[in-house]
Amino acid sequence: MSLRHSDAETELEECLRLNPQHREAWYELGYCKDMLGKLAQSLDCYDKHLEIDPYSSNTWYNRGIILNKLKRYNESVQSYDMAVAIRENFSSAWYNRGNVLANIGNLKEAIESYHRTLEHEPDDVASLFNIASAYEELRDYKQSIQHLEKCLELDPNYADAWYALACCFDMKEQHLAAYNAVVKAIDLVPDCAEYLHAKADIEYNLGRMPESLSTYREMLRLENENAYAWFDYAATLFEAGSTVEAVEAFQKVIAIEPSLADAHFELARAYNAQGETDLAIASLGTAFVLDGKKRKLFRESFPELYRQESVRKQLGIKL
Repeated sequence: MSLRHSDAETELEECLRLNPQHREAWYELGYCKDMLGKLAQSLDCYDKHLEIDPYSSNTWYNRGIILNKLKRYNESVQSYDMAVAIRENFSSAWYNRGNVLANIGNLKEAIESYHRTLEHEPDDVASLFNIASAYEELRDYKQSIQHLEKCLELDPNYADAWYALACCFDMKEQHLAAYNAVVKAIDLVPDCAEYLHAKADIEYNLGRMPESLSTYREMLRLENENAYAWFDYAATLFEAGSTVEAVEAFQKVIAIEPSLADAHFELARAYNAQGETDLAIASLGTAFVLDGKKRKLFRESFPELYRQESVRKQLGIKL
């Protein structure tokens, strides 16, 4: 494809050498430059086209795409604004505009833009999903759930929508509904580590500790270097009373992510539960170096060690 676009680029440049006012040649050259990764040149071509035909909604649209790729987000939104001002029912421009706005954190404006897409394409699943995602980020889980359910009415096999629905239900502490949704996602995509991690968390929230641990193991077989999954697995093991396995799991976390203060602190708790005082103190020392705020948790989490002056002195804790 690159060779085809490269050949077209050469021919179009020759065409424009002969006729610099050939507006369609500027448009096509802009597209070729985009496909070849020459974004700044592509933008120049679209600007040349707009000098000749300033009311080309497609050119404003393509210009918005290029500016987004160049991370010039505000200019990209302005370009999409021009596209929809010229052609109000330009649903793709409303959709892309929403994506850029969401990307820069203007979530309420993004939602409005996606709704404009839905005015012209009421069954657009992607717009419904993106509206739901924006509401989730705004912590309006009720609205997010409503849009995800509409999305799933249109496409029951949309695994990411089932997963997002599970996350929203979980945040609302509707854990059984969350579990049912995440199981739907996993039925559709069985080997997704992210879905399995969510299922393990939800099972924990439901008090199903053995099932949660089993799901963590399944997830970690797929993604063995995920430090945060290992941390959650280790914490669940510790809470279940499996301190030996918890120590091994926390050590795995630290092997992957040595600078994670929480892992060193929780490893100290596991060592302390085993009566390994020296190892617990050493892990606490590392945790305190990585995150001084952990010192404030020492008294509550390790009351017996805190009462020992020699330990406090070793860890630099002052009364």
